[in-house]
Amino acid sequence: MHTILSDSWFFKTILKLYNILRSSWNKSFFMYIAGSIVQIIRASINSSAIIHIIKKESSISIAWENCLIRSIIVWLLMLPEKIFKRLYQKIEGHFSSSIAYKVLVVILNKIHILIAVMLFISLVSPFEWNNLYASIMLTILAFLLFLRPAVTGEAGVNRKIISFYSAVFAIAILAAQVFSTSPGDSLRFFAFYANCFMIVLLIGSIRTKAHLKSVIEIVLIGITITGLLGIWVAITGVPVNPSHTDLSANPDMPGRTYSTIKNTNDYAESLIIMLPFYLAVVLYAKSFIKKLLFITMAVPAFIALILTYSRTSWIGFAFGLLIFIFFANRKLVLPLIALGLLSIPLLPQTITNRVATIATGDTSIDFRFKILKTVIPIIKDNWLSGIGLGTDVFKEVVKNYPLYTDGSIPPHSHNIILHIWMESGIAGVLSFIGWMAHLFKTGINNIRDQKDKAIKYMIIASISSISGVVATGMGEHIWHEHRVMLLFWAVTGILAGAVFQENHIEHYSLQTGHFHSSSPGL
Repeated sequence: MHTILSDSWFFKTILKLYNILRSSWNKSFFMYIAGSIVQIIRASINSSAIIHIIKKESSISIAWENCLIRSIIVWLLMLPEKIFKRLYQKIEGHFSSSIAYKVLVVILNKIHILIAVMLFISLVSPFEWNNLYASIMLTILAFLLFLRPAVTGEAGVNRKIISFYSAVFAIAILAAQVFSTSPGDSLRFFAFYANCFMIVLLIGSIRTKAHLKSVIEIVLIGITITGLLGIWVAITGVPVNPSHTDLSANPDMPGRTYSTIKNTNDYAESLIIMLPFYLAVVLYAKSFIKKLLFITMAVPAFIALILTYSRTSWIGFAFGLLIFIFFANRKLVLPLIALGLLSIPLLPQTITNRVATIATGDTSIDFRFKILKTVIPIIKDNWLSGIGLGTDVFKEVVKNYPLYTDGSIPPHSHNIILHIWMESGIAGVLSFIGWMAHLFKTGINNIRDQKDKAIKYMIIASISSISGVVATGMGEHIWHEHRVMLLFWAVTGILAGAVFQENHIEHYSLQTGHFHSSSPGL
């Protein structure tokens, strides 16, 4: 369908110029060299052991399909659906013709919208966020997910997202709570993890592409709003916080912006988690207007990320962007790197000075190394079982060890892998890494054969998002703010939901008590 914009002389002229530039660029000597290098790298990668591992289904995954523990977990997850089905059958005759029934059906068919609205509210809320809000909303949403098969006959929990690694990680977190050095102090953080498991289950059980797109796009609206607020805060003036900025190494740097998330590093992490999805929407959108809209929406979030002056998040964003480009179009990787290097001299002095301190160091970087030196002995003593969940337990334990942080007690390890290891032991950290690797492997295999652009770019955005924020997590505790933690696991759910779409999954029949495939041959 033609529009006034697409038929205009201006639009046609811009399109012609774009096609000329694109043709010239593709035929240029630089692109010839870049293409040759990419071909060599691709040939090397395709023949490597890493690609062989990615393509091959692991023996653990094969064994897990027939594992008794898996059957028990699946049975437990399906149990609420069976109970609701039996209860509903008793009242169906009286209830199915009522207005309440019609309202309930509408709600059950819009669970994905409710999930997105919950995340939206958590991002834009101007008041201090409380984990209790998320716990209540997610519990209600989980209840609706279990109820939906009984009332509407549609699928409920997606059992495919329950992998060996996710099951072990969940068990490790439960054990970390039970065997914590201070179970009472860990309980609040156990609720955080429970919320995160629920969000993975809820989003991972979204069965249609359209519903996943709705969740992503609603959350992106929330991120744009926080970006606009972050820019406004920067314009009105942010006092320089000496505890967040080494003024001797960054003498001219302004105050670091924040938004509804008051900690500037935490806020930057929320931005890098969602920024790849703007690019995904732009690439899968069919309408030019929608593409332009989401490009415009991405600008405030990107500017706000710059204004946070969060070096680890800048690195994480750059790494995630490279991952995105690699899977979307490998030929653009080298030009993107070259463009990034050439743009450095054009950056404001405050930004280049901030980047330079990554190499030259400052008190913030020094403090992170001191924390690392402090926590290593704790890990050595508790490498098997961990110390329990949460920063409260961490502070209680760390004060009994030699402090290399000038006597101050750090609240966390400033490293996500070490943090998980300290909390839940070796089983926790290995299962977390295994879970992410399993999802990445499944996603990468799906990208190669994926015909649907929307699903393809959702998977690429999810992988690049998780890669970027975990890279940031090498120097930060990325789960310090509960909303950021929830957003991280929401993206994990998006990845699982995109990989295991309706035509790739099996459903559990409440009538027969068996699983059946939704497409031939599966």
